[in-house]
Amino acid sequence: MPNSTEDGWQALAHALFNLAGSIHNSLEINHAYCTDGSPAWVEIESENFSDSWGVRPTRAANMTATMFIGSAVDHLAGLATLLKSPHAIHALFTVARACLESASLAWFRLDLDIDARERVRRYMNDRLAALYEVRKFTEDQSIKAEKDAIVDQIIDCALHKQFTINMVGGNRFLTPPRPSKTQRARDVLADAMLPNNRAYQFLSAIAHSEYHGLAWAFDEEVLEEHTEGGHSGHPVLTDEKAAKLLLPAPLSFVAMGSRMYNHYGWNDNEFRQAVDVFISIWGASADRT
Repeated sequence: MPNSTEDGWQALAHALFNLAGSIHNSLEINHAYCTDGSPAWVEIESENFSDSWGVRPTRAANMTATMFIGSAVDHLAGLATLLKSPHAIHALFTVARACLESASLAWFRLDLDIDARERVRRYMNDRLAALYEVRKFTEDQSIKAEKDAIVDQIIDCALHKQFTINMVGGNRFLTPPRPSKTQRARDVLADAMLPNNRAYQFLSAIAHSEYHGLAWAFDEEVLEEHTEGGHSGHPVLTDEKAAKLLLPAPLSFVAMGSRMYNHYGWNDNEFRQAVDVFISIWGASADRT
């Protein structure tokens, strides 16, 4: 275990298990579908975008966000497990970054200030991005042709529904193009009012597993000592500093959850209680650094 009390690490993990469990339970109880009368339900029942790209694209635009919610739940629970492991210091940041990215995508999809048209546009851009990625990583020409046909179908339907198209990196998207992972992460953390952007930077691709990121996280003097030999191979990390560095992951999860409960109309009592526990434990730990 890193250099701190076992109780401190256990408390951090307990708070994350509570958070992840609250949303996992909501997904199970509600069968991952919105409540009648909720904003999502109203959009779905007023379907205006049926075409060859899908019979119920508004439903897909609203409810496929649960895939990213489930991913964020799994990664937050995984982060909680790693907090109790004696040999997982660097893995903490990898899993935290994955949680942040999943939560930020769900948060973006469940925006409370957009209409059904904009939600469908965001969903179709995500579909297009996925098709381009599949095409990029296969040499099978039949698969490429199949994905190209789906792209053409989506673009044709978008034009029929009066969306505009623009080119990004040689690929077609519905205007405006989807934000990058970095921009989504910055936006969700701004929504969560994260006071220190340096913590996010450490989780980002810019600093993740890079020397300058590690030097800031563990203190450069500690890393220089590792060049002398006779060390354990792991720098020291306290539970207090871990709480500060990993904070973007659970904060983005809370921001995502707040939108999810509002948009799907689910009971959020368990979630709000879990948030209170998280704030009391993680806030106290981070404040000690």
